[in-house]
Amino acid sequence: MYSRITLLNEGEVSTLLQEIDTASELLRQIQQQLDVLDSMFEPYEVVEQLPVPALEENLQTLTRLTERLVIVINGYLAESATEERAQLSLLYKLLMTLIVGMSLAAFWSLPSWCVRCVKVLR
Repeated sequence: MYSRITLLNEGEVSTLLQEIDTASELLRQIQQQLDVLDSMFEPYEVVEQLPVPALEENLQTLTRLTERLVIVINGYLAESATEERAQLSLLYKLLMTLIVGMSLAAFWSLPSWCVRCVKVLR
C-alpha cells in the first residue's frame, strides 16, 4: 500500500489529485489509516496473536476511504469528459460557421461571368 501512496503523491497524478479538493483530503486520511494499521503489525514478533477484531475494523475504515477516493476521482473524470464534449461541440459549431462564411465570401467574390455559370449549372 505504501508504494501506491507514494505513486499517488508524486508526478502528474499528484498534480491531478491536488485539483480535486476532496481527493487530497481522502488521500491524507488513507495515509493516516495505513499508519494505524502499520502500528498494529509492528509488534507482531512480540505479540502471540494479532488483534483480529481491531484489524477488521481498521481495514473496513480503509476500505470505505479508498472507495470514496475512487468515487471522487471517477466523478472528476466524468465532469472533465462532459466539459471536453461541450468544448468540442462549440468548436464544431465555430468550424461550420467558418466554412459557411468562407463559402459565402468566395461566392460573392466570383466574377459576374462565374456567377452566371453557376446559375446555368443549377
